Amino acid sequence: MKKSITLFIALLVIANVSFSQVAAGLNFIGGSFSVDYKYRAAGVLGGENKITFVPIVVNYGKFITPHLAVGVGIGYTYYTEFRQDENKDSTYYYNLPTYTFVPQAKYFFPIFTSKFYLVANLNLSYGIQSLKINLDKPSGKELIYKGSRFIMDLNIRPSLVYFIHKRFALEGTFGYFGYNRVLRSDSKGTAAGSKNDYNLKFSFDPSTITIGINYFFPGRDKTRGKDEK
Repeated sequence: MKKSITLFIALLVIANVSFSQVAAGLNFIGGSFSVDYKYRAAGVLGGENKITFVPIVVNYGKFITPHLAVGVGIGYTYYTEFRQDENKDSTYYYNLPTYTFVPQAKYFFPIFTSKFYLVANLNLSYGIQSLKINLDKPSGKELIYKGSRFIMDLNIRPSLVYFIHKRFALEGTFGYFGYNRVLRSDSKGTAAGSKNDYNLKFSFDPSTITIGINYFFPGRDKTRGKDEK
């Protein structure tokens, strides 16, 4: 019985190596996105609290080994928040668009089939945020904060990749563990001059789930031109 199990596992490993969908020199391009909306009847200030969060990233990468790929991503995140006090006299409006540049590395672990992979993602994200906070109250509108912020994130994120075709694969990413740094500058308003933030983060919150699709294609054969000459 033990020999049969060992033989079965060995055959699976051989099959994954022999018929793997990924290989050194392979390129991929694709993107991912997420949509998160949160509503609380009694939020931070006692009244309604609404948050809309939509991150979008476009990626390009290349496999430098049969399982390791390196690449870069460009992202945009749409974030708005509505906070109201308990008496509904004052309402805060947060607008926080973010533009990011993301060098990244991906390591693909095959899972029992050449079409299914567990992927370890290492992302170093540099971003610029433009934060604006307005307060709407009976006496009129007031600018609470307006300024730019530089952010840096170093994250490790797991994802699952499934090849629906030899050239196309779906990817689902969930959770993260990483270091986050926020540097504020050029701020205006009554809350200007806020301190910089440095922290470690770990989360499997549903808002961390992203869905994406990637297109895989072989790299250019540099020896082809030489042979034709």
